[in-house]
Amino acid sequence: MNRGFGSCLLLTFVLSVTAFAQHAPSRDMTDAQLQNLMNAIRRVPVSNFDRRLPAMEFEKWLQTQVDPDGKIGWGFLYSAADNQGSLRAPDVVQANVMTKDRRLMAVVEIAVGHHEKGVPRVYRIDVMSANNATAGKSDSIEITRLGKLPYYLQRLKTYEH
Repeated sequence: MNRGFGSCLLLTFVLSVTAFAQHAPSRDMTDAQLQNLMNAIRRVPVSNFDRRLPAMEFEKWLQTQVDPDGKIGWGFLYSAADNQGSLRAPDVVQANVMTKDRRLMAVVEIAVGHHEKGVPRVYRIDVMSANNATAGKSDSIEITRLGKLPYYLQRLKTYEH
């Protein structure tokens, strides 16, 4: 990697994490603060989530992997607590991506909760056939690594035909 590109990549990562850290989630965040947090996650280089992936923005990478003409919806989910008040899951920024033909859907959750210590990480990835999901059938595939998303999307596309 040339020195200039490496410096640019490092600067992008530092700025992304700084923007994220300034907006650590809390129950009393305003809509504008939540939007700023989601925007910061969109811009994080995807290589920060999986070092085998390129240094392109998470949102752009996700769009190209699922469907360049598909739609991405962004949301924020606060953590759920059990009966004793213990957190069961982190707060997450959620990207819901659907192909243009509405056949395939991917849900990627990026953990941003207080116990993430200011560093966002991939929490959960699900890929499913939208046709089966609306029919109440479960063919969701949970993926453990973001770099595997293209493989499982292709597998479902083949299965759909």
